[in-house]
Amino acid sequence: MLIQMMTQLASRMEAMQASHLAERENNWQQIQHLRDDLASIRTTQPTPLSTIPEQAPPSSTPQELSLSVVPSQKKKATLPDPPKFDGTRSAFRAWYLEMRNKLMVDGGVIGGQREQFAYIYSRLEKTPQNMTVAFIERGGPDGHHNPDRFFSHLDTCYGNPNAQYKAIDRLRNMKQRDNESFATFLPRFEKELADSSGSE
Repeated sequence: MLIQMMTQLASRMEAMQASHLAERENNWQQIQHLRDDLASIRTTQPTPLSTIPEQAPPSSTPQELSLSVVPSQKKKATLPDPPKFDGTRSAFRAWYLEMRNKLMVDGGVIGGQREQFAYIYSRLEKTPQNMTVAFIERGGPDGHHNPDRFFSHLDTCYGNPNAQYKAIDRLRNMKQRDNESFATFLPRFEKELADSSGSE
């Protein structure tokens, strides 16, 4: 019975091989026909340029032209104004992220670099404004009123330089408590992971 099965299998394989060879031969013949057709097209006399009728360029309506030149812009802010930062170090990170999101989403509505630079300053309360007044007067270290430079300056003043190392220590010792569900543990773990730059 095993020999019979092997014989049948061998005959099937031979039939498949013959079918593949026939298909390959057919494809080769089609390729040859296409080559012959292409060669005959190349040998024919090309049509003189003078006999080809001139075509007018496609016309565009003023509305179509204006859409292709002027991109659509947001007219209204999507996010509310972040609260003013009062200088509390523990609140800086949340405020910083809120400001970043605001400029990322509504930066075009606020304006260019200078307007965004001024907007950041407007979202500071009196104490942080006094801390950064010299920086603002210079327009940043290069005078370009770059919002990213302003954020870096604020991070230097109010960010916690040891936050990453502390988060790494907490991450090393972190365990899921016996009475803690995984759904509760996961956000704590992800926060420490983000604070330690573990996502990078």
